[in-house]
Amino acid sequence: MRAAILWTILAAAPVAAAAADEGEAKAPAPKKAEEKAPEKKAEKAPEKKPEKPLAVRAPRSKGEALAMLGRIELPSVTFEETPLPQVVSWLSAATGVNMVLGPALLKEGDPDAIRVTLALRKVTALQVLELVSEGHGLGIGFRSGVLLVTTPKEARGKPFLRLYVVSDITAPLRDFPAPDLMLRPAGAEYEPEQESETKSAFSSAEDVLTLVKDHCGTGTWEDGDTSASTMGETLVVRQYAEVHAEIARLLAALRAAR
Repeated sequence: MRAAILWTILAAAPVAAAAADEGEAKAPAPKKAEEKAPEKKAEKAPEKKPEKPLAVRAPRSKGEALAMLGRIELPSVTFEETPLPQVVSWLSAATGVNMVLGPALLKEGDPDAIRVTLALRKVTALQVLELVSEGHGLGIGFRSGVLLVTTPKEARGKPFLRLYVVSDITAPLRDFPAPDLMLRPAGAEYEPEQESETKSAFSSAEDVLTLVKDHCGTGTWEDGDTSASTMGETLVVRQYAEVHAEIARLLAALRAAR
């Protein structure tokens, strides 16, 4: 009896095991948590850098500023009894070159009382500025990169000292004999060339200074801030920049004529 029961249990064991295995196979696998795809970070648009304004170099001298105006051509210019401040402001805006009225002109009186009447075609800005200033007895000055329409005295700026060595102008011209390369028969008479000297038209630095004062800086030598003297063969001149330029040109012409 016991053997029959034991055999029945043993026979049923593999069936139960197989059923258990089948149940495990059919059991659905636990759902895994859905993996979320990594969110793509929104790409930031590149920030636009502010555009830098074009660097316009201010003129470093009056000559450079006037040269800039000489290259700017204006198709037409018409002023009818226009006050001077408006004319200067219009020229500055039309050319891009800074121009203002000088402090001395503003101090002297009312610039609005100066009226400009012009009707021109195809002219340069420099021509317009010169016509306006010369037509009303004014000058064109320069300070800190800005052109000044002002009185003639202020336009000249401040005088400064400069030395001019003129010893090469006052020195006499010497003519030295050249080597004798002529072939002569034996016993022929020969008189060697002698050294000669030609005096300069200016015997001293004082003569050169007199010429300079007669032809350069007309009307400026009486100013209290200007002066001229000699020190040996050197001119000691305190003058305005424009007058110094005239003196340099005159001395260069004297040297070229020797």
